[in-house]
Amino acid sequence: MRWHRADSRVRASSTLIDVGGSCKRFNSGRGRAPTGLRARLGGAKRTGLHRGMHRSVAVTIQAWSTGKREVQVMSIDSRRARELYANRCLESGHPEIEIRRLAAKADARHRQPDKGFESVDSILACVVRAASLPARERTAVVVGCGPFPTSVRRLRDIGWACVGVEPVEEYADAARQFLSYPHGVLVGSAESLPVDSASTSLVIMESVLEHVDSAVDALREAFRVLRPGGVLYVGTTNRLQLSNAEYTLRFFQWLPGLVRESYIHQHLHFEPHLARYSSRPAVNWFTYAELCAIGRTSGFYRFYSKLDLLAVDDPTIRRSAVRRRALDRVRFNPWLRALALTQKGGTVFMLKRG
Repeated sequence: MRWHRADSRVRASSTLIDVGGSCKRFNSGRGRAPTGLRARLGGAKRTGLHRGMHRSVAVTIQAWSTGKREVQVMSIDSRRARELYANRCLESGHPEIEIRRLAAKADARHRQPDKGFESVDSILACVVRAASLPARERTAVVVGCGPFPTSVRRLRDIGWACVGVEPVEEYADAARQFLSYPHGVLVGSAESLPVDSASTSLVIMESVLEHVDSAVDALREAFRVLRPGGVLYVGTTNRLQLSNAEYTLRFFQWLPGLVRESYIHQHLHFEPHLARYSSRPAVNWFTYAELCAIGRTSGFYRFYSKLDLLAVDDPTIRRSAVRRRALDRVRFNPWLRALALTQKGGTVFMLKRG
């Protein structure tokens, strides 16, 4: 239910109540918020929709803004939740997550690949400005490459010796077929890379660090496989950013850690739509400063954001005179740089000392 403040009175829109997996919607009228709220819940009881709710209706403040308050009324069918795990352990999670995970595996060979060339070219342009990598050491590892490793293909096309690492075996098989190269993708995790120590000059972790069990172990593995002077590129979640593509709950990343953990638990066991039915939801959220701190703990010694490395002739900057002027100010003013990194701090280039 959403309440919209209008002076001293409140206009309530419709109510959406989920009972036992089905949704019922009720029209609402006008009235003061507390009375109207009780009336709406009473209306639900009068129509018999309270069966199975077991008084588990929760009212949460969804968002606040000037002159406007939104309140969402949610119901959780406690009987259905108990029955779901009557003969199953909690570790097995919600069955819908497993169903969709298996369907995604089966569909891996038939989906269309995403375009990733522009992203890889932009990353390489920043790497060149961050560190000096000899041409004979143009080797790369793409962690979490997925079933369509367009980044691996692009790197190989422009002369890099590149392999992908993918934890899901079915995705790795699809990736090898996509590349038409049986040794182009290895099965492994970010915390245990199947790559020799000091054997590569570039490691790419795009949308990986937020999903791993241990971010510190993942960065230490990247440090291990990099040659001295090598570069790690990390693109991950930004806890201060306004947008959030991982969860359906708005501003999830701004919630206190304890509340985030409770929502992750809710997603995995009772409401799998919260993180879009992901079996590995984003559990790690970072600020730019936190990424740098974890990087230093793992052995890296220099850290650069894209703001530091973007060229003036970069397509995203060249077409806007305002952006060019803003970039110059941000780069040379610590306070403005810090302010910009609250929204652009999800990408960082970490350098291993040469």
